[in-house]
Amino acid sequence: MADDMRINRYLANAGYGSRREVEGIVKAGRVQVNGQEIRELFVRVGPQDVVLVDGRSTSLPASESYYLLNKPPGYVVSRRGGRGEKTIYDLLPPNLQGLKYAGRLDKDSRGLLLLSSNGEFIHAVSHPSKRIWKYYRVTVDRLPPEKELRDRFVRGISEGGELLRARALRVLDREAGIVEMTLGEGRKRQIRRMFRALNISVQDLFRYAIGPFDLEKRGIPEGECAAFDPDELAG
Repeated sequence: MADDMRINRYLANAGYGSRREVEGIVKAGRVQVNGQEIRELFVRVGPQDVVLVDGRSTSLPASESYYLLNKPPGYVVSRRGGRGEKTIYDLLPPNLQGLKYAGRLDKDSRGLLLLSSNGEFIHAVSHPSKRIWKYYRVTVDRLPPEKELRDRFVRGISEGGELLRARALRVLDREAGIVEMTLGEGRKRQIRRMFRALNISVQDLFRYAIGPFDLEKRGIPEGECAAFDPDELAG
């Protein structure tokens, strides 16, 4: 890699998206180099330059990085939140600001996200064809009989023009309204939409595992992250 490079290549290598995607970031005035806002793609940067995206410091990874994040409720899984909203990048140190995420969670939900500088890895683990299951514990305000609920969710619920399915469901604590669910794909707000279709309100949604990566077994505190080896997926 050359000592310096065009800003779009730098941002792509730092994990901010494809060359085309980062061009939009630059042209929108979201990038500063050495304290000055830039909008031109011909700007070149090197190791000595200070590059900020949306006011946050970024840098090139020394090598490909892979992290597990235990997301607290109240944080948006996005690079940019709305006015006054906190994003998961507020939880990360400066050297991890360029990581991409897999496994989106809505603002009120909590639990595991996978982060990496490797865009191909993120795309692969996000695709349903890879059969990387996601595991949730969900607290709701009321519970129908277990078999009735499991049959409805495994068969699929039509909502918003989509058929939403769970791979598995079991009741963990009927009195407390806690169920465990397994999904093979994660559509936007899928679990909340499935329960809402049955007039059931979700009070807490916690994703505790994705494939072999289990937050509780690894002991990652809420709001913190830890590195992992991507080869564990093959094991």
